[in-house]
Parts: sequence; structure tokens; C-alpha cells
Amino acid sequence: QLEITLNALKQHIDYIKTKGDAKVRLRKVFQKYSDLLEDTVIIEVSKNFIDEKEQSEIAEYYKKEKDRNELIEELHKNRNFDDEEVTVNVKKYKRNNKTIALIKLLRNFECQICKKFILKKDGSKYIEAAHINPKHTKGKEIEENIILLCPNHHKEFDYGNLNIIEHTKEKIEFILNEQNYHINLKIS
Repeated sequence: QLEITLNALKQHIDYIKTKGDAKVRLRKVFQKYSDLLEDTVIIEVSKNFIDEKEQSEIAEYYKKEKDRNELIEELHKNRNFDDEEVTVNVKKYKRNNKTIALIKLLRNFECQICKKFILKKDGSKYIEAAHINPKHTKGKEIEENIILLCPNHHKEFDYGNLNIIEHTKEKIEFILNEQNYHINLKIS
């Protein structure tokens, strides 16, 4: 939370500087708390990084504590998560990191198109959760609305020529840049 607060404070200081106000006191506060974190934490401004970190921690916990059936039960209990609006200059919707972590775990952290992932330095797998129906259109973070994609396929899914042919709770069929895909969404 301190990292997030310091990032917001830094953005505020940078903005105020453009208006000609040096905000010396705010810079001192920022520096004091940044120094406390300097040895152990790199301040990361990317919201995706923060979400990914939280999802990894949740997945690590559940991997140790629950078997597959218990994970599925947890996932289904989490279906009614109420989206939380978080406003930082613009309206954003907080991700349901528990659901995403469980989906990643249950789908083995693999791209559902190419079956690949990025192997991170620490030996864990990196994969991205893409919304079929986007958050800004009230798309929920439930297994039938989340598809796991490698970064390349995620960007292609978001920005490519996408035509969804059929989307049910169990599967999605779509054409993406003239390539046809059939993906199972059901977790059992």
C-alpha cells in the first residue's frame, strides 16, 4: 500500500511541478518514505505489475493449501465478487485477483491458444488473463469470461480483427486475424 501511495504522491508532485509549484514539503515526505523502501522495494508504477504480484501470491497460497476440487469450489464461491470502482484520474475497475489467480492455477498458467507461457527468473510461469467481455462493459471475472493468453496473443485478442462466433459458459469460438479458434472455458 505504501508503494501505491508513494506512486500517487510522485505523480501529483510531477503534475504540480508543471504548474510552477515546487512542493518542497511534499518532495521531502516522498523522499523520506522512498528512502525507507529503497533497500528492499523498487517502486513500480504499473498497475498490471501490482495486480500480477497479488495474483501470484494468491495462486502460491492456494497451490499449497487446496486440491483441484477445492480450488474449483473456491472459484465458484467467488463468482459474486462486486466490482469495486477505483478512481485515479480516470475511472478504473479493480480486478478480482483471487478469481484470476485461481483460473490461472486451474488452467496451468498456459496460453489457451498456443499453450505457451513466459518462464520468469524465479521459475514461475507468467501468463495474462484477458476478458472476453471487457471490464468497462461490465464483463465479470468469472471463468467463462476469462481466457488465459500469452502477451502476444493477448494483444492480438485486444487489438486484432476479432469476430466471436459463439460464446457460452463452456466454450468460445472465434476468428482472430483470419485464424479460427475453439477454446474450452469450463473448469472441472
